[in-house]
Amino acid sequence: MSLARRIFMVISGLLIVLVAIFLVLEPQIGYYVMLAILALVIFIKGVQILVFYIRLARHMVGGLFYLLEAVLFLDIGIFALSLNNIPKIYAMLYLNFGILVSGVIDAMRANEQRKMGAPGWKFQIGLGVVKILIALVSVAFLHSEVALTLLYAIGLGYTGITRIISAFRKTAVVYVA
Repeated sequence: MSLARRIFMVISGLLIVLVAIFLVLEPQIGYYVMLAILALVIFIKGVQILVFYIRLARHMVGGLFYLLEAVLFLDIGIFALSLNNIPKIYAMLYLNFGILVSGVIDAMRANEQRKMGAPGWKFQIGLGVVKILIALVSVAFLHSEVALTLLYAIGLGYTGITRIISAFRKTAVVYVA
């Protein structure tokens, strides 16, 4: 990972943690902010994964998972951005389903990495399990906007901290002769 990428990871991780703190401090306003941010981030993530698939992942073992994840994220993001007059519970169910499927895909990707002997599979499976748990726990609190906002803030805080930790992890350097 380059120095610029590491700096970007730290700064984005800190911004994510700050948004999580805002959501904890203002849970009533935070619910609507959370829905808007989540829809926009899911859409942008779908575009990023699709570009990654087109440029590199289609040539990789297991690259099809990236295409499936990109299509899922784009679908959920576009749908969530178009929501304006439907009950909030349906929006949250749809977004939670996206988080759940993303966690399952992360776990499947980690299992494939484990089979190939890649060293980072434990971190990847941990991330997938946390996504699955957040999605399942949030279904129990669908009728409480404040509880959902706090749960989402916890997930954001976890994501921000893992981004910061990932920025400081050692990465292997591959030299091609």
